[in-house]
Amino acid sequence: MYESLKGDSASSLVDLPSKVLDSYKRVFDHLKSEYGHLDHAATVRSQLSNLVQDPKTETMSQRAAKVRRLVNRAYIGRSQEEKEALAVEAFLKGYQNERHAYFVLSARDPKTLSDAPDQLAKVEQDWKIMNTLKWIDLLNLKQSQRNNLVYLKI
Repeated sequence: MYESLKGDSASSLVDLPSKVLDSYKRVFDHLKSEYGHLDHAATVRSQLSNLVQDPKTETMSQRAAKVRRLVNRAYIGRSQEEKEALAVEAFLKGYQNERHAYFVLSARDPKTLSDAPDQLAKVEQDWKIMNTLKWIDLLNLKQSQRNNLVYLKI
């Protein structure tokens, strides 16, 4: 069966659990559910637009791989550049922190899907540092206010 499949349908078999591969019917059902739709590309595009990251169960690299697979299935015949742009947008659109994703998309403009997770990680790190510095400034401000109060009492 594998030899008669092409493209994504053949590579999707590699990712299947062994209990599915043990049964011809299960393999057939999987292929039918994945590729048996009349308007398969529209169905996959819908899945792609509704894809939301669950940070508890999905890493950024897992999400990127899922987005790449869906984009390749949804936009057959598009150039690789177009697919990369669509993948970056889809990856960032469903990211858990919309502010960080918007910042990466608008200010950093990643060109490839492999750039987007790295840029998100950098933005998250920068935000943590900025928030830490804000708290330090607030703590220092409160300390200086306390010092001013002490001086006023003297």
